[in-house]
Amino acid sequence: MIENVQLIPFSQVIFYEQYDKERVTMIENSIADEKILIDLPTALKTSSNQYLILDGTHRTLALRNLQCMNIPAQIVDENSLQVSSWIHQISKSEDLLKRIFDNSHIYCSEKILDGNRYVTKMCMDDKMYYLYSSNTCNNPIEYVTNMLNSVITMYTNNSSFKRLKKEEYNPTFSGITFEFPIFSIQEILKIISNKDLFPQNVVRFVIACGKLRDLKIPINIIRSPEVFEFDWTELLKIN
Repeated sequence: MIENVQLIPFSQVIFYEQYDKERVTMIENSIADEKILIDLPTALKTSSNQYLILDGTHRTLALRNLQCMNIPAQIVDENSLQVSSWIHQISKSEDLLKRIFDNSHIYCSEKILDGNRYVTKMCMDDKMYYLYSSNTCNNPIEYVTNMLNSVITMYTNNSSFKRLKKEEYNPTFSGITFEFPIFSIQEILKIISNKDLFPQNVVRFVIACGKLRDLKIPINIIRSPEVFEFDWTELLKIN
């Protein structure tokens, strides 16, 4: 896997999800104190010669804030990448349900609507509801992030949620479960091309080859790869 580690220009980096400014600052301060980046971001090179950050959004932004023009990343091939999604579970809330069912921008259906794309599936008490945008567009891909933000904000503003992988889902859970659909890479790229970002903890990328861990890269090499080209090469050789 080490042969897939590259330094990529920040100007070619693109993101698919939102980020937490406080978390970026915390990681930035940690890297500045330790003078080392430990875990690499993971990226996919797109057909437009950009690099989609799959994992490590906050680390990448922290490096940018530290004046790093290049970002070290593990580059993965699309063939080794599986796109999945996360599941959110929260305690039952009648108030939340009322706000969802009364929201004029959300259409709730107990069945999948042909020709339409649901934004999330809500399960509770052996009942299942598919939440759609009430917009008349048959394929509301342009409205996905607005809808996701609207629904997720409804429950994160008042309570915390438990994030699960789909294989961890327990159908006997007594609260409310939100299961997000799986988006293709092409759909994700289309959505973010409109300057829209997914909320955190919705899209999940599974990398078949695994992720590199504990590759310690001194910050001075990242800042000045031309000056420290020998050190960069030697670092990759010993890992």
